[in-house]
Amino acid sequence: HVDICDRSVPPKMLFCLPHWRMTPKVNQDAIWAAYRPGQEVDKRPSREYLTAQREARIAVLRRISDSTRQTAETRLAATEALARLGR
Repeated sequence: HVDICDRSVPPKMLFCLPHWRMTPKVNQDAIWAAYRPGQEVDKRPSREYLTAQREARIAVLRRISDSTRQTAETRLAATEALARLGR
């Protein structure tokens, strides 16, 4: 669900483990608070979950685009993904 990640994760998982670890705790807590078991099966996540998911994606993409440890190509891709999200 991070626009620039090519790792496969189960549908009920938001991010791969490395990107989940990059997710600020406040965003992780919001995801868990809004998550409903089975929403990935019936494809009916709540508006609260979608909002929490979007904010978590933005937070991770910002961390990637600001990171000096990432390659320039990865930082550029994160910045472009943020632009597509309107951030």
